[in-house]
Amino acid sequence: MYSDDSLPWGKIGIAAASVVVGVIALIMLFTSSARIGAGHVGVVANWGAIDKSQQPLSQGWHWLAPMAQSVEDVSTQPQNHTFREVAAASKELQNVYVDGGVNYHIDADQAPEIVTEGGLDAVVAKVFDPAFQDYIKEVVPQYGAQDVLASRAAIRDATLEELRRKATAYGIHVDDLFITGIHFDKTYTDAIEAAAVAKQDKVKADNEAAAKVAAAQGDAEANRLRQQTLTPEQLQYMALQNEAAAIAKWDGKMPTTELGGSQALVIGPSVSK
Repeated sequence: MYSDDSLPWGKIGIAAASVVVGVIALIMLFTSSARIGAGHVGVVANWGAIDKSQQPLSQGWHWLAPMAQSVEDVSTQPQNHTFREVAAASKELQNVYVDGGVNYHIDADQAPEIVTEGGLDAVVAKVFDPAFQDYIKEVVPQYGAQDVLASRAAIRDATLEELRRKATAYGIHVDDLFITGIHFDKTYTDAIEAAAVAKQDKVKADNEAAAKVAAAQGDAEANRLRQQTLTPEQLQYMALQNEAAAIAKWDGKMPTTELGGSQALVIGPSVSK
């Protein structure tokens, strides 16, 4: 028989047991279910091991075996990976540096394979970085240095095709590829700019010389036409005009010149200056 003094302690023990049971129930609830958000899949692990043959969990709530199963969330949404200054060489072995980026998403059915390979970031780095470098080094040398910039679209298309083929084997779908920049060594860039300035200066000088030649030819042609159209009467009139102008400037003094100590008269007016 229990005494009255033991009753409160019994109630406390029951309450504590209830709390413990409730906590355990909550733990079991959270460890035995998983919520997969939109644009993601869940890769299930049984006692920590990924079963590649098991279909990934789709969006929504899913029940798991308590303590035995866990879920790794994997995004299937479009993502981007960038490349910086990937080095290549032109046909003349001039250094070329390419910047770009790739848009991609993973194949949901191959999410378990991606997780076992170290996760999406590890797979992307393993696939895209070396593949992009290899294809850029393969495609760019098909073009001369002066043609590389104009051939950006062709370089992009060829690289995109090869990158898609490579990534598909790893469960990654390449949506698009962008080449955001192409540049050369500074010494080569400076040489191109200097050549462009020299070419502009030459074109300017050639245009100025051509303009002078055209002007001279125009004056010569005009004189030729005037000479062809002048009549004897016009020539006589012009001579009289010149003589009248000379007389108008005469100061009234007869010009003289010395010949052997004597003076000789020179016919014609002396024009004062």
